[in-house]
Amino acid sequence: MRLYLNICERQVVPRTSAPRTPEERVFAATVAFNAGDYETALGHLRGAIKEAPDHDLALYMLAAVLALRNEAGEAVPYLLRAIELNPENRAMARHDTDLESLREHDQVRAALEAVPPSKTERRRSPRRR
Repeated sequence: MRLYLNICERQVVPRTSAPRTPEERVFAATVAFNAGDYETALGHLRGAIKEAPDHDLALYMLAAVLALRNEAGEAVPYLLRAIELNPENRAMARHDTDLESLREHDQVRAALEAVPPSKTERRRSPRRR
């Protein structure tokens, strides 16, 4: 009988598995961020960036979390890199209220005001390897 109760208890308790991939970490960070748990979100985002340093969404979200924690000095480079990696982040950052405190920084203002190259110009430019 005791064994049966233990098995039942294990089935009732929700299992939480730790995120393993950068995408899973970003998803977990999004859930934590939306719940207002910035510490947990930071941990997941830092883990994602450690595994995938050019994950533009993780960089963007990390900038947002840091901005909301009034850590603009640390947030700015992450936002700039996210925009550099994916110019679509520029448009999002222009209207994202979470990044409001970063818009007063000259580098961020310049990055947001810059006109991204057209798709044809980006295709013509040689890629670095």
